Amino acid sequence: MTEHNEHQTFKTDEIPYQEISDTAVLSKNPLVSVKMITYNHEPYIAQAIEGVLMQKTDFPIELIIGEDCSTDRTREIVLDYQKKYSDIIRLVISEHNVGMIKNGLRTNKACRGKYIAFCEGDDYWIDPLKLQKQIKFLEANQDYGLVYSDVDRLNNKSSTIEKNIFKNQLRIKKNTFDDFLLNVWFLAPCTWFFRNDVFRSIKHLLKIEYVVGDLPLLLGISKNSKIGYIDESMAVYRVLEKSASHLQGTQAKYTFHQGIFKIQMDFAKYYNVAPIVIEKIKCTYYIKVFKTVCLLNDKKSKIELYSYLKKRNLLSKKKRVLLCWITKLSIIRFFLLKFLNQFVINLMIS
Repeated sequence: MTEHNEHQTFKTDEIPYQEISDTAVLSKNPLVSVKMITYNHEPYIAQAIEGVLMQKTDFPIELIIGEDCSTDRTREIVLDYQKKYSDIIRLVISEHNVGMIKNGLRTNKACRGKYIAFCEGDDYWIDPLKLQKQIKFLEANQDYGLVYSDVDRLNNKSSTIEKNIFKNQLRIKKNTFDDFLLNVWFLAPCTWFFRNDVFRSIKHLLKIEYVVGDLPLLLGISKNSKIGYIDESMAVYRVLEKSASHLQGTQAKYTFHQGIFKIQMDFAKYYNVAPIVIEKIKCTYYIKVFKTVCLLNDKKSKIELYSYLKKRNLLSKKKRVLLCWITKLSIIRFFLLKFLNQFVINLMIS
């Protein structure tokens, strides 16, 4: 095949990027765009790409890979795949790392298909008829905006795979906006398949400052259309120790929970959610982060949290005891550090 790769420069909501693609052989009107964002996925990216390439469809597709300046060989690998499969693969890149959210937004907006499917660079598809089954569902159900499926979960550290986690462990969801907003269910984005026009109608709600990009998208789609589910596993979701949803460290987890709470409150406000639902969101969040706030001794949040739970009689004896001890330890720590500081100063003077 003659190589006609083109480098085009774009600017999407102040997120600059370049596209590497071969317009001479790409489909002019792909029905499905597969979005794949990747960063430092050298051990996994080939498997993710192969899962897309193995799809058996009677319609044209494209694979848009958003590569965010990886420090390993990820970019080299995706460039090789783009050269080999230039009739399907388009690369979205830049000279500097832009972060997961911006990379996701610019890759989303590069999708030309009537439908969009997700598969991040560390996940992979296992059903060669995944796209065919999902497009059949949405074509037959015009009031549905998104359809997802069951999924297998791979623990990367132990190399163990848990089959059909929705059916066997996490239970099948109600698939309603209120349920997603309140409970923030995990739906494995690597199984998502949705209408591009629905995405475009809510793209103003997808903000750069959010800690994740999939929850706002799910909330926006579920508010404006029905969500479908196919009860069979079509993909493998890989659990990495340092992924966005599996952070290590108390502060990192707390920051993540704060970010999720902001998304919930923003969407509750935008869609004028009933006060009782907002109260449930707050209650669930404050109870969830109570221990963390105390351990981090975040004074402002601790006061806010304590006042809220106390006012609603949700502060159990166990939580009051924990708060008391954390406060005492904070005071002891303060005076101990003050003593040590003075001790060091005295040593330096003498």
